[in-house]
Amino acid sequence: MASSRTGLQAILLIALIGFVVVVVLNLIHEAGHAFAGKAMGYDVIVRTNHATIASGRFDSVADGLTMAAAGPLVTIAIALVAFLYARRGSILAAGIVLAALASRLIAAAASLNYPNDEARISIALGLGKWTLFGAVILLLALLTAFALREKRLGWRWYLGAYIGASLGTALVVLGEPWLPVVRF
Repeated sequence: MASSRTGLQAILLIALIGFVVVVVLNLIHEAGHAFAGKAMGYDVIVRTNHATIASGRFDSVADGLTMAAAGPLVTIAIALVAFLYARRGSILAAGIVLAALASRLIAAAASLNYPNDEARISIALGLGKWTLFGAVILLLALLTAFALREKRLGWRWYLGAYIGASLGTALVVLGEPWLPVVRF
């Protein structure tokens, strides 16, 4: 009995950590968009799952692409730093790398209906809708594979990470209408 309770506690703890990591990573991703927009002189509105400029219209295509690129670049930077810590043995850092991969995979899936960051940039550059997504996802998948390769975390860790990431993603995406809006 104690073993199953310990296993359930481990899954719940990992799920809680996964939830927090996904939500925080997404907020930092959106902050990347916001800071880029603000640096270019725009008033920016940030929700949990997207950032827009208040006027609804950029002064140039380059400004729009710069703001679109800022979020994924922040996510990649976080994944790279976390990867370095994961290589030193940090399981939490390995989870952050995995969360970065999951976030861009979910963004790619969302792009089936509406082009997300990498898709918009890729289309604008004439590379087709999926080229930049493919490059970003491949990079993050390689980082994730190398970060997790020697960890031997077991099924409880992966189940907890999946549950937490799913709940975090659900909060970010489905909770957006009820969560706070920030203006910069």
